[in-house]
Amino acid sequence: MSGSSELKVAEKWDHAIELGVKRIGYGGLGGCAAALILFRSSRMRAGVVGLGIGLGLGITYAETKRDFETLSIEPPLAESQ
Repeated sequence: MSGSSELKVAEKWDHAIELGVKRIGYGGLGGCAAALILFRSSRMRAGVVGLGIGLGLGITYAETKRDFETLSIEPPLAESQ
């Protein structure tokens, strides 16, 4: 039984890492595009790119936390004899 629960946890981690890389990348690209269009100062551009990356990281954290909480709430299956 522990093999299937370990597999579920591994799948959750794989999904979390994949989602994190995508969201951080999209946040950085969106921040970069907005920074290039809206700001002329390099410090402001860096700040907006950092904000975009932070938003992507925060969204990933919230969704991953929810995924792992649903994993721990599931009741264990009764073993048949």
